[in-house]
Amino acid sequence: MAKTNHKFIENLAPGQKKFELTAETKEVDGHILHRIRAVVDIKSLYYPIRIKKGTLGGWVEKESNLSQSGACWVFHEGMVFGEAIVSMAGSVGGKARVYGDARVYDKAMIMDQSEIYGGATICGNSIILGEVKVYEYASVVSAIISGHAKIYGNARVTGDAEVGDNACVYEDAVIGGRVRISDKARIRGYTHIECYDSPDNCTIWIAGDTEIEGSARITAQ
Repeated sequence: MAKTNHKFIENLAPGQKKFELTAETKEVDGHILHRIRAVVDIKSLYYPIRIKKGTLGGWVEKESNLSQSGACWVFHEGMVFGEAIVSMAGSVGGKARVYGDARVYDKAMIMDQSEIYGGATICGNSIILGEVKVYEYASVVSAIISGHAKIYGNARVTGDAEVGDNACVYEDAVIGGRVRISDKARIRGYTHIECYDSPDNCTIWIAGDTEIEGSARITAQ
């Protein structure tokens, strides 16, 4: 993966912190979380984040849950706990929860009441919203997951793909490119559904109560 410059905080000296834990706490699933507060102004080159010094953020269990460098932030009532880490320009907001050993980085955004946990990874330009669950060892890279969708197992959703409604992608399935999974569709097994570089810019749509399993291959070229 190419390295990206996520040094967005001006005049931040080496070792200087961008946030602190406040005395405001709450208990969530046996974890004591602290509300965070910015101790410097935070700016992002990639999206309109302007966090002023003194602004209160969301909740973390410990400092290691949120990188002290980059423009990453926890907003509103968002929560990060356990061994989870939000870094680079990743963000967690709404009432979303990121926990376990989950990782959120690059410019990924976790919103609403979504839950990211286990060993899940959310990165790239991903947007997670609604009441989505991404867990176990699933990964989402520059994709949009919404509604009540679930991504789990070793599944991978990437490259502008969208999964929404009550759809599930799990086991070792791979979804990539201009693919839209919706309604109550189930994609599992070693299924690969990919639509990259099609000359007519087509999109693969899978909806209804469709279930695709085994080692199916669906592509558009």
